[in-house]
Amino acid sequence: MVCKKPNEIRKVANFASYKEANGLVPYEFYNIFRAVGPWGKVFKRSTVIDNNMKFKNLKYGEDKLFYSELISKSQSASMSPEPVYHVNRYADNISLIKATDMMEKSQFNLDVLKEIIQMELPEYAKEQILCRILEMDFISRFLVTKTFLNSNDKDFFYQQFNEVESVITGAGYEMEKLLINDKYKNVYHTYHHNQKNFVSYIEYMIYEANAYKYIKDHMVYFKYPESFKNLVELKTKCTAIYNGTRLINNTFYEVIELYKQPNIAIDAVKLVKIKDDRFSKKVDFIVENDCIYIKTDDLKFEDTDFNISIQYNGFDQVLVRATYPNFNDQSKLKRQNFHLEFISDKKKLFH
Repeated sequence: MVCKKPNEIRKVANFASYKEANGLVPYEFYNIFRAVGPWGKVFKRSTVIDNNMKFKNLKYGEDKLFYSELISKSQSASMSPEPVYHVNRYADNISLIKATDMMEKSQFNLDVLKEIIQMELPEYAKEQILCRILEMDFISRFLVTKTFLNSNDKDFFYQQFNEVESVITGAGYEMEKLLINDKYKNVYHTYHHNQKNFVSYIEYMIYEANAYKYIKDHMVYFKYPESFKNLVELKTKCTAIYNGTRLINNTFYEVIELYKQPNIAIDAVKLVKIKDDRFSKKVDFIVENDCIYIKTDDLKFEDTDFNISIQYNGFDQVLVRATYPNFNDQSKLKRQNFHLEFISDKKKLFH
């Protein structure tokens, strides 16, 4: 998705439309309900008219409600990687979101949840929408936040989450079955079974999780404090780490070591301009024994400073890191989360 602002065009998101495909069931798209706003979607006018869909007069969340219903009631869908339109979004746009604090948002999200529960939708679609509201709106963006940690009224957060649970279970759904992400399953489990340490767990998630990692079975895991060792171990889908330049059969190669889950398939390797992935360049590569090999001579991108991006499972991407994960109780490794950066030697110098 490209966002156009005065004197600036900025790419702000990659959508899952990574290939040509037709005759798809809209609500079966992977994570389709994670983005329930207007960007990245073109729909038939007749679908809205035939189903008498209208935007609710809400200060916040009306697009979430509208697009959840639209996606669920559409009969078929296509996706294409070709850009078909752009969105004008100005830096100083007047938005009600900016005037809505987290407390208000939680109430609007609760109202949206109650509306969704009452809608006649395909059951699978409704479960996916409820999963999105639960994981994103009431765990990731509500409980796992600095706003929650800094609040002097944490009871409000607990009351809202309890109300969410009451609405969902009252409609016949099981909370734990709706949750699909282990990260959010752990938050929910801690909320109910380790309440006295719940705030400490949120502090760990926000401030410390990325500083305590280790390698096991050729995957990267997050190291929990002792008080949370009963939780499901979290691991990254794919972590790529630079392993230096090697001379193999008289040819220099840049080597990237992969630490990934078994279902991860590497699709592409790209050189991506630092902090601006509108500009990228695919390079040839070889995957062998959990390592990616790129000819050193191919590692050039005109006069552009770049990261290396690994694309996997169709559309997911991860930037190559410069150092290996580290866990040490006595001292912390600085910069262990830094991404690999290559600086062009062709830049013109101006004096």
